[in-house]
Amino acid sequence: MESERRLQANTLLNYLVVVLAFSTPLYREWVSITAPLITLLWFFDGRVRDKLGVLRQHRLSVAVLLFVVFNLLSVLWSSELIEGLAYTFKYRYLLLVPVLATALRARFRDLALAAFLVGATLSLLLSYAVFFGLMRIGDAYPGNPSATMSHLDYSMVLAVAALVVFERMMRSRNEPRVKLAWLGLFAFIVVGLFVNIGRSGQVAFIGTMIISVPVSLARRSRPAAALSAAAVVAALTLCA
Repeated sequence: MESERRLQANTLLNYLVVVLAFSTPLYREWVSITAPLITLLWFFDGRVRDKLGVLRQHRLSVAVLLFVVFNLLSVLWSSELIEGLAYTFKYRYLLLVPVLATALRARFRDLALAAFLVGATLSLLLSYAVFFGLMRIGDAYPGNPSATMSHLDYSMVLAVAALVVFERMMRSRNEPRVKLAWLGLFAFIVVGLFVNIGRSGQVAFIGTMIISVPVSLARRSRPAAALSAAAVVAALTLCA
């Protein structure tokens, strides 16, 4: 009975992760609702000792937890304790990293990535519509067509979406149609990234691509990797 209850809690948690991934590019209010529910279900799921054992081996989770603890300790030295805690509270979403590391199943991981890309694509359709003057959404306008959130946050979301698509495109070997479809989606997202005015996401994307492209191609051809790295730097610099 206890194991069945835990399984149900874990299944619900995984479905909420898919909802969270879909809503992140589209509707931030859903993020505010689903993220705390996911964390609560993680505690309700139990198996704390097993989870801690996994987290000790998960370097990203350890880094996140140390970062949060360091920020909480630094607040104790602040003369404005309430303001310090409020500032630290914005890092609460980082706690999803250890939650997902110990609770997300492989099948739902793929579903979550697909849901995130669908959400990013739909949000970009709205952004393009604003950019071309077809509609107005909130405070968005053609000069700042970020329709679903602030342009700083949106640029980072699009950067992550573009990098996810790039990774999938590089993995789709010997499937020309699939690779072409991924390439089309990649171009659609990258153009949308540079249409929007958030420089933080653009810089993050360019920096990551400079590293990712040579690494991905080095497995096949070192000269091609070097040439592609130079081409990526030149092309993305011109786009910026």
